[in-house]
Amino acid sequence: ETDGRTQTDGFASYRTPLYSDFLLAHSTVNGYYSWRNTVQGSWFIQVLGASLLVNAYKYDLVTILTKVARVIAREYESNSSHKEFNQKKQSPFIYSTLTNKLKFRPK
Repeated sequence: ETDGRTQTDGFASYRTPLYSDFLLAHSTVNGYYSWRNTVQGSWFIQVLGASLLVNAYKYDLVTILTKVARVIAREYESNSSHKEFNQKKQSPFIYSTLTNKLKFRPK
C-alpha cells in the first residue's frame, strides 16, 4: 500500500514528509498592515503581477517572490494624511517547504 509520498529515483526509494511541497506567500507578516493603493490595489499584488509577467519563464517561483519582497521593502512607503499611517513600510512573508524549484513553462 502506498500513500503517494514514496518516490524512486533509480538509485533509492524514499518518502517525503507529509508537509513537504507547500509554498505560502503573504503580503506581510501576521499582525502588520498590508498596504494598498486605493486605485491600483495592494502593493503585493501589483508587484507580484508585474513580476510574473516579466519573469515567469525566466526564474523559479521562490526567486520571483524574493524579488517581489525586495521591491516592496525597498521601493514602497505609505503616504497617508493620518500621521500614524504615514511613511510606513511593508515586507512580504514567504514560507516554503518545497523540495524542488517550481518553474512555469509556456503553453
